[in-house]
Amino acid sequence: MTMIFAIFTLAFVAFIQGKAIDDNLVSDEFIQSINKLNTTWKAGRNFHEDIDLQYFKTLMGVHPDHKAHQLPKLTTSVGDQIDDLPEEFDARVQWPNCPTIKEIRDQGSCGSCWAFGAVEAMSDRVCIHSNGTQNVHLSSENLVSCCWTCGMGCNGGFPGSAWRYWVKTGIVSGGAYGSNQGCQPYEIAPCEHHSNGTRPPCSAGGKTPKCEKKCESSYKIAYKDDLNFGEKSYSVEADENAIKQEIYRNGPVEGAFSVFEDFVNYKSGVYQHVKGKYLGGHAIRILGWGVCKKTNTPYWLVANSWNNDWGDHGYFKIKRGSNECGIEDGISAGLPKILSTMFAKKQIIFFFILIIQNFIPNSYAFIQNGVVHVEKAVEHYNKDPGSTWKAHHNHMMNNVSISHLKNKLGLHPELKEYLYDEHHDHEQQLPDFYDSREAHPGCPSISSIVDQSNCESCWAISIAAALSDRFCIQSNGKIKVTLSSAHLLSCNKANDGCGGGVMVEAWNYVKNYGLVTGGAYGSDEGCQPYLIKPKGSIDHRYNIPQSTTPHCHHHRCWNRRYGKREDDTYKTSKTIRLPQDEQKIMREIYSNGPVTAGMQIFLPFIFYKSGIFQTHKQEELIGLHAVRLIGWGEENGVKYWIAANSWGDTWGQDGFFKIKRGDNHCQIESMVHAGQPIIEIK
Repeated sequence: MTMIFAIFTLAFVAFIQGKAIDDNLVSDEFIQSINKLNTTWKAGRNFHEDIDLQYFKTLMGVHPDHKAHQLPKLTTSVGDQIDDLPEEFDARVQWPNCPTIKEIRDQGSCGSCWAFGAVEAMSDRVCIHSNGTQNVHLSSENLVSCCWTCGMGCNGGFPGSAWRYWVKTGIVSGGAYGSNQGCQPYEIAPCEHHSNGTRPPCSAGGKTPKCEKKCESSYKIAYKDDLNFGEKSYSVEADENAIKQEIYRNGPVEGAFSVFEDFVNYKSGVYQHVKGKYLGGHAIRILGWGVCKKTNTPYWLVANSWNNDWGDHGYFKIKRGSNECGIEDGISAGLPKILSTMFAKKQIIFFFILIIQNFIPNSYAFIQNGVVHVEKAVEHYNKDPGSTWKAHHNHMMNNVSISHLKNKLGLHPELKEYLYDEHHDHEQQLPDFYDSREAHPGCPSISSIVDQSNCESCWAISIAAALSDRFCIQSNGKIKVTLSSAHLLSCNKANDGCGGGVMVEAWNYVKNYGLVTGGAYGSDEGCQPYLIKPKGSIDHRYNIPQSTTPHCHHHRCWNRRYGKREDDTYKTSKTIRLPQDEQKIMREIYSNGPVTAGMQIFLPFIFYKSGIFQTHKQEELIGLHAVRLIGWGEENGVKYWIAANSWGDTWGQDGFFKIKRGDNHCQIESMVHAGQPIIEIK
């Protein structure tokens, strides 16, 4: 009988001790029991041992019914797939000029993770898709308090509904607790996890803030003017490759997964559930992926919202490819609406002018129903006895539509006024004639002409060409590269690819991210050669669609013969905007190399063959175009610029042209930019 009692007593003690370990999920015993399993991750102390279990359940803010509120699945066709995704990817490294990606927020004692994961990823994507020109902290306060369709505020919500709210209603700006940043900063204080600091102790039951449709009094922008909107929202297939594709293309996503007791003690390694009970659903932000070399375990790189003293400085890794804890079947995302009001107004005005001009009856017999009879047009322009230039068909078919000619352009007006910058010696004596091709014969890129084909890529081609010239010139011929217009065309998300672009946005992209090498179509030169096949001549059919913008490949050279891209990036230290000043533009070219220039394209310019182009009459305005200025001169008392076009070497003077200089003819002196290359002899 005594023996039976002793056995019973020992069993009861063991049961009580085991229950104590399970009940106190942050005890030293529970942490040690995880580490004894020798799994792919290490546990450690993240919270005070006396924090109540209910507090941890409070943090789990993904409502059990969240899948009923999932967004429509994003469908990606086979042609949209990116081949050869990198083995490792970290959004913080990929987009270093987007500071929100590196930030860890703190949801405090509130089940608002569903809102935090959403606004964090949204903020990242605004920066990414504006190429770093728009940095904003979208307000978790605004979302958690005002989105009635998203759930129950601090008592849990639906991640998918948060993204839908962004598109339909918009979210204002707002930083962390106590930051005084933005329209509505977060008002729930962070709490102390495991150190004796100044924060209040962690406790359950955070109250949802009251919805306020106004900004803090210290913030000078009205609530309605501060709203940021999404363009569209969607969920991503529960497929490892689909999730990687989405992050690689568009930036971090919001994910939701099941949290068990062992997770709260995560410190390092690749997490997978090994011990403890289910606590609830939690939303986070997924930044990238990789493989742990020590354990050969594939992982997702994730940012949590429990402050940076939790886990690995606020981050954690979780097993990838096996839907660990449901991490791969609750992905929400969306795209930001980047187009600014000013840009929209300018675009409307600009295209309104074009439409009005297209409706003005023309008196030329060679234009009928929007179609130009090329031979008759050439004959007409060559009849002018006072003209300083000669027209030619430039290998065009006999009939060409004006709408198709617009596809040969591609420059958009600038969004805002920018400060002027100069980078030259003011004391230099300038010659009467200067041609960069002759001044720098050891720089072959200056003489190179690209054919943009049926794509509005002039903005990308002119920048890549001018920067190639500048690297060669400023390195004294030691760096001879052909930089890739295809890279800029496809990856500069602030512009519209084959739909056109803004020069300063593109130059800023080069400053922030750099360009790889890449020659003309079919050249096999460099990492990413131009992909759009030249037509050789403009097609005789009236309706030819614009070429499709190639997909962006950040980490892959599509020229298989070239090799890796990592050592192939060339950057600038700053973007230069020159004033409308003939002498200052000349000095910049003379000191540092060719520059890019925007200009208005009138119908007669299409037929330019030789001489100094200028137009005296009211002609048909086709649109805006970007070219490269390489020099200047004077003939018979008429001053001119020497410029390189991007319509192939069968157009004009082997692809080059001269245009009147000094009176901002066709606005060519009012939109001049350049970049200062970072010279590193490799």
